[in-house]
Amino acid sequence: MKILFIPFTLESHIISTFGFADLLKSNKFDVHYAVPNKYIEFIKKQEFKAKSLNGFSFGYGFEEQNRREFEESANPYYDGLIDRATNRIYLDRRIKLLEVVNLIKPDIIIADIFCSTDFIILYPYLKKYNVRFSLFQASYSNLDTHLYPVVDTDSVPSEKNRILFNYLAKRLNFYLKTKYDYLKFLTKSDFSIIRKNFTNNSINFKYSYKKNRISKIHFPQLTYFVLLNKEMELSDNLSENYFYIGPILFKRKINFDFGLDYKSKIREIILKKNQNYKIIYLAFGTVIVKQNEKLFLEFVNKIVEILDFDNDIILVSSIGSLIDNVRVHERHYCFSKVSQIEILKICDGFITHGGTGSINEAVEFQVPMLVYNFGLVYDHIGNSKKVVFHGIGIEGDFRKDTPKSVFQKIDLLIHNPIFKANLSLLSKKIKMNESYGENNIISKVKNLKYIE
Repeated sequence: MKILFIPFTLESHIISTFGFADLLKSNKFDVHYAVPNKYIEFIKKQEFKAKSLNGFSFGYGFEEQNRREFEESANPYYDGLIDRATNRIYLDRRIKLLEVVNLIKPDIIIADIFCSTDFIILYPYLKKYNVRFSLFQASYSNLDTHLYPVVDTDSVPSEKNRILFNYLAKRLNFYLKTKYDYLKFLTKSDFSIIRKNFTNNSINFKYSYKKNRISKIHFPQLTYFVLLNKEMELSDNLSENYFYIGPILFKRKINFDFGLDYKSKIREIILKKNQNYKIIYLAFGTVIVKQNEKLFLEFVNKIVEILDFDNDIILVSSIGSLIDNVRVHERHYCFSKVSQIEILKICDGFITHGGTGSINEAVEFQVPMLVYNFGLVYDHIGNSKKVVFHGIGIEGDFRKDTPKSVFQKIDLLIHNPIFKANLSLLSKKIKMNESYGENNIISKVKNLKYIE
């Protein structure tokens, strides 16, 4: 049985699927990926098959990014209007998608929630050839509700008034932005384009979508594979079409080009660990760092200063392009990229931006976290609240924290046993959840409903 994954065009989204894909592959599924050209060799290094699918899904406001594939744009707004009026992004995506699916001929397609509109394009094909379709989500619940905190809000379950305030404020902002886009693009807003193509493809009303602030649209009648554990959620009152598959980590080492001295440095770090040094791991995600390199460089240098407060701490950092300018210290092992699981297995504390994948892996290896969400607008802000709520880490403030206060937080993570105890308890709950069983997951995939 052939499975086709269509992830969003970010490395973190692709990596998040590897555990799931590997599980399917080990159960005799023929796993394929449709990704931009720059990721094809990376996918193949992980021993999966890959075909080219460049560009973005339609209806997400990526007209300017998509246009770079065609020609230079002297006036992105004007050219974007033309693209919207002519339905160019939809038509381009349709050609590319159909080329891929006709080549692979998958039995099941599993697309990223940020590629949700691909379902609209593929609907006639799915129905004609009896191809099943589902979506995957590498983040916690993003469905708007006033009943519990959503992933991009800074509240916890006990803060009922704050939950309601966040809900109303986010809904109002979403409503105003939707109206603004409608006027800005002369009625050719993202939702207008989505609605037009949904109608043109004569899609069964059963698959009517709901607008979503984060993933743009949500299909209540499609299955969503959530590539995370449910235990980290702040409510049990979740969507019925969410199927949590648990923390399926990619057991094989992800194949990157880590550089010539990578292995020797890792051996040194392990030796230091065996000499009772405390290993602190720092990583913020390459995409996040690229968005504001100056800010992150200043902050990383602030983190390096904690080494001056304690001679028994080793800092291991994965900081992408910042590696050439960061402060040098004899107990600072600095990399542009690492095998994160390899480092988490030996570290005592983790300084993170609150990315979902990083938190998932830290929970798996029971590593206490110090989270700096940097005010990021998507899941990082909600994830940091989840870490604090479950007692498995501390939240920092990158604006206010000094090297001394960062050190004090790290010292607390290392020496207060409550964080390890809570991680152990959470880990036990996850392992006891029978729905994460391999047979249960495979059964769910095999029994996906055909499109009507």
